[in-house]
Amino acid sequence: MHTLPIFLLLICAFWTGPSHAQQDPNLSAPQAAAAPVSGGSAFTQGLAFFKKGDFAQSRELFAQLLSENPQDPVLLYNLGLVEFTDKHPGRALAYWRKALFLKPGYTPVLSGMAQLEKSQLLPQDTHASPLVWLYWRVPLAGILTLALLLFCTAGFFGVRFAAQKKQSKPAPFGAFASFTFLFFVASGFAMHDYRLFHYETKATVMVASAPAHSSPNIDAPSLFEFREGDEVTIRRTQDDWLQVQKSATAVGWVKKNQILIHSGT
Repeated sequence: MHTLPIFLLLICAFWTGPSHAQQDPNLSAPQAAAAPVSGGSAFTQGLAFFKKGDFAQSRELFAQLLSENPQDPVLLYNLGLVEFTDKHPGRALAYWRKALFLKPGYTPVLSGMAQLEKSQLLPQDTHASPLVWLYWRVPLAGILTLALLLFCTAGFFGVRFAAQKKQSKPAPFGAFASFTFLFFVASGFAMHDYRLFHYETKATVMVASAPAHSSPNIDAPSLFEFREGDEVTIRRTQDDWLQVQKSATAVGWVKKNQILIHSGT
């Protein structure tokens, strides 16, 4: 019975584990702009312009605030909301991807992403896979804490198994094996999460069409074109150019100002 408080503490740690992001005010429904954050009057003005339908002014003010606070999920949410309402779904997707990387489980952004997919304004290959949706909802710290909880549970049953085996009593081998298996599954998810969102630098194309050049030169031949909303992996950088990859064969050089880095290093 003395082990019960330890397991309760581990469960509490799992549910309250730290996320990648700083604490921000809760937002209202995704179809409405968010509550004010750092920026004061500039944010209020951007909010007012958004409500009036002046998306250019609202975008400019929110973008200025974001340049001062690039890791603020609230500003990223609002910029994505402006772009989505102004019929730029790919740009909205970019801002919301970054917001979810900074703060997994951010409810307003998840609601906005769901509306974006229902709108069918983006190609199917830009939609998130089931695993990515999981990682957007559960922070890496939560997955690692769950793995630790399962490891401790497996260890607890392992000790009982060894003790009962010496006393020739029925051993809870099935439970021990199950928790051990779940531990490795959770660890695998955590490692995949790290590789997917932290090891590789991911970005989203922000322009309607981004020519993929064969070399970092504006005069180099264009091999094909990336579309707005395409998720790419950054492979190399040179001056104002980035070599990005969408698939095994879709690799090319694009200008830095044509994409938004939303996850990774």
